[in-house]
Amino acid sequence: MTPLAFIGTPEIVVALVIGLLLFGGQLPAVLRDIGKLVFRARRSLSDLKRESGIDDAIHDIQREVDDAQSEVSDLYKSVDPAAGPVSREPPQDALDPGFSEEE
Repeated sequence: MTPLAFIGTPEIVVALVIGLLLFGGQLPAVLRDIGKLVFRARRSLSDLKRESGIDDAIHDIQREVDDAQSEVSDLYKSVDPAAGPVSREPPQDALDPGFSEEE
C-alpha cells in the first residue's frame, strides 16, 4: 500500500480550496517551493543511505533470507511424500494410563 493511498479526489479538491483561501494567487509559488523541498529531502535521504551503507546491508540480509528459504524449500521437497503427513498427536501408547516402559 502506498503511503498516500487513502487520499482521493475529494480530499485533493478540499486541499486545493483551502490552499487557495490561505495563499490566494501565490499558491503556485508555494507549491513549487514545497516540491523543491520534498525533492531535496529525498535526495538527501538517498545520499545518507548510500554513504551509511544501509542499502548494502539490507541487500545482504535479503540475500541471506532468500538463501535460507531456498534451503528450507529444498529440504521440504526432499522429504518422502509417500510417508504421509507427520502427526503432531502423541502416540496412543503414551496416552494409555496402564502403559509402562518397564513392561
